[in-house]
Amino acid sequence: MVAVDLMLHGIVVADAMRPHNRLLAGELREELGIKPDDTDDDRDFLLHLSCEVDPAGEYGWVDYYVYSETFPLDPMKAKALVAAAVRQWGTVGKPDYFVATLNP
Repeated sequence: MVAVDLMLHGIVVADAMRPHNRLLAGELREELGIKPDDTDDDRDFLLHLSCEVDPAGEYGWVDYYVYSETFPLDPMKAKALVAAAVRQWGTVGKPDYFVATLNP
């Protein structure tokens, strides 16, 4: 499901413990066909990043994944979108699965 969401939207926020998110990153790379030892500069890539979302007491740090094939923006500008999506998720009760509606 996460790999499908990455292919559709280019970015996914995962609300899980950091060790699980590291394992998930490896699984996603495999599902997306991204080889860890590929040295081709034009290849697709998956970034596993994290950021703090304010208010930190309510949201804290979150992990997220950016898939270069389908994310239309500079991956380094994803942090603001992630923070907005997490806050939107909080306003609807933090369901297990949620797709935010944002205007990048």
